[in-house]
Amino acid sequence: MIKLGKPETVTIFNQRSLSTLVRAIKLSYCQFSLILVRCNYVALQKKVAEELEVANQLPLPIGKIYLPESITTLFTPIYLEFKSQSLSCLMVFGLESVKAIEQLLVATNQVRDEFRKNLTLPLVIWVTDDILQKLTRFAPDFKSWASASIKFALPPNELLALWQQIAQDFLEQLLSAKAEFISNQELALAPGCQRRQALEFAREDLSIDEINLEPSLEAVWLLILGRDAYV
Repeated sequence: MIKLGKPETVTIFNQRSLSTLVRAIKLSYCQFSLILVRCNYVALQKKVAEELEVANQLPLPIGKIYLPESITTLFTPIYLEFKSQSLSCLMVFGLESVKAIEQLLVATNQVRDEFRKNLTLPLVIWVTDDILQKLTRFAPDFKSWASASIKFALPPNELLALWQQIAQDFLEQLLSAKAEFISNQELALAPGCQRRQALEFAREDLSIDEINLEPSLEAVWLLILGRDAYV
C-alpha cells in the first residue's frame, strides 16, 4: 500500500510512473517483454494512455486491445492485432471485466511460450490490484516474465469526486425507477461490476490516506451493500 496524500504528490508519482513505462517500452523495442501496469480506475487508464500518445516519445503507434467480457483466450486477439500493423507496443485493457477470468489466466499460463515465440514487441497489460493477485495465483509463470508492476494512482480529491458522482448517479437512477425495482446488477453496482470495483478501490485508497467518506456517502455505500441480496 502506498500513502500518497496531496494531489501534487500524486501528480509527481504518476509522472515518474509514466517515465518508467516509456523507458520500459523503449528498452524492449522490437522484442517481446511483458509489462504490467497497475491502475484501478478505467478513466485514469485512458488518461495515461492518451498522455503516452501525446508525448510522442515512441517511434511507432501504440496498439490497443479492449477485451470483451466474454473472451476466453488472451493470446489469439493479441497475436491478430500484432500481425495487423507495426507497433511500438501493444496495450491490453479490460481484464478486470472478463467473466471467466480465472479460466482465461490458466489458459494463458499454459500457452505462455507462444507469446515469446510469436511476438516481437512489448506487451503492456493494464491490471487492477485484484487482477494482479489473480495473475499471481492462476498464471504465475506468465507473470514471472514481468518486472515489478508500474502503478498509477488518483489523488484523494479525485477519489472523493468519483465517489460523489457514482453515488449521485445511483440515487438518480433509483428515483427515476419510482416503484420499479432495479437490481445492483442492472446498475453495474453488483460485486465484480466496474462501477462497484471503482467504489471499492476508491474507498480503500482513501482509507490508506486516513480519509473517511462523508456520512451521506457512507449511507449510500450501506444501501448498495444491503441491495446485494436482491437479484
